[in-house]
Amino acid sequence: MNAGQASWHTFATRIVHRLGLNVPVIAIHTVDYPAPARRPAYSVLANRKFELEQLNGMRPWEDALDDCLLRYHEVLSHD
Repeated sequence: MNAGQASWHTFATRIVHRLGLNVPVIAIHTVDYPAPARRPAYSVLANRKFELEQLNGMRPWEDALDDCLLRYHEVLSHD
């Protein structure tokens, strides 16, 4: 878990942008996505326990994603 929050659209848009892809990422409402289970209109993972214990040194999700994509690229380039 990292600091901050993002919609799935924002998350996907950042991935597409960071990978240099030229593809559209179209936002849709949760109710318009065919999933077998009902989903809440708004939900995010919280780090409240970390805050209470004053352990809130988590880096922003954007930084973690960038690092993940960089490592993924490194692994692919070694194959």
